[in-house]
Amino acid sequence: MIERRKDIDAIAGLMILWMVFGHLQQVCGTQLQYPNLLFFFMPWFYYKSGMLFENTFEPLCAQVSKKYHKLFRPFIIYAIVGQIVFTVCLLVEGVDSLKPYLYSPLRSLVLGGCISGNTPLWFLPSLFVTQCVSIFLLTKKNSPLLWALVAIALGFVLSFMDSRFIPTYIRSAFSGIFFFCMGKWLKDWQYKWWITIVMLLGLIVVFLCHISGFDIRENNSDSNYFIGALASLVGCIAINGLTKWIQPILKLRILQ
Repeated sequence: MIERRKDIDAIAGLMILWMVFGHLQQVCGTQLQYPNLLFFFMPWFYYKSGMLFENTFEPLCAQVSKKYHKLFRPFIIYAIVGQIVFTVCLLVEGVDSLKPYLYSPLRSLVLGGCISGNTPLWFLPSLFVTQCVSIFLLTKKNSPLLWALVAIALGFVLSFMDSRFIPTYIRSAFSGIFFFCMGKWLKDWQYKWWITIVMLLGLIVVFLCHISGFDIRENNSDSNYFIGALASLVGCIAINGLTKWIQPILKLRILQ
């Protein structure tokens, strides 16, 4: 059994809390003014997937099956639960039109990659498609860097098209593959101490220049497309390196 990485688990927990906090603001209709320190939280999950990917040389179907059970089956279960709750709420409110019961959920499922009753689930089909395509690409002999550059270039072209008619799990897959492949390519040498320092300095520049991160779901950035992707990549590398270096220090202090 592969031993879990405590530093990666710690970052994942922090990112999940940050994401939940953001969704709570949306539900409550409030917008607190605070610096978006973890603007790269969504790209990080794709980057982390690439870091942890190891080519097992299993048949592609076997690997896709594992991803299905890990990502897509939970999507189906929680989508059903969310839609049941959503339907009950509509009935309580006395909504008698068929549109929110049938048309809206189906449209949301096909184009949004989620269901009306649980919209945050878009992430699971997106990550599922990203991982399956990335696994297929990385079984080839080419460098992950090559596939990353090809993916971000294709994503840039796609960003000029009308996103209303492009499913989220397709629209987000190109930038997702970029971060996945960069995670695979950088997984070892990203932890060099000088890389961590350079990335932390780069992160400071991102904050000072008010550069926006990359929105994987919408396949765009409020800044330049490539600068937004690069800023998010800098954030991913910086927090990974920082956590890796401070973990032994924190562990030593706890033991003392």
